[in-house]
Amino acid sequence: MASRPRRAVNKSPAHASTAPIGESNPGLRGEGYALLYTPTGRKLDVQLDKLGFAKASASWFDPHDGKASAIGTFENKGVREFTPPDHGEMLDWVLVLEDASRPYPAPGTSTSNRP
Repeated sequence: MASRPRRAVNKSPAHASTAPIGESNPGLRGEGYALLYTPTGRKLDVQLDKLGFAKASASWFDPHDGKASAIGTFENKGVREFTPPDHGEMLDWVLVLEDASRPYPAPGTSTSNRP
């Protein structure tokens, strides 16, 4: 999360999926990006037109090893399903959706000089 500036809790989620009882999908938003968390690797249905930019670059970020896997670039229209690379208990993932026109560094890359 340190790789994205000015984060805030996502009070108007773009995802439309229903989480099982006891599981929620917290998210963060910033200028030109959204981060959606799934604690069990459950698929996420995202209403892309709520993101506020024309095209979204999507990646899965693995918080366990700090690596990201690019998914692709998509027109921000309608609802799209995103399925993590793996699922199950203790297999959490972060879906990173970014404005494709912005030059953000790869997810997991720090923009800070702090250690």
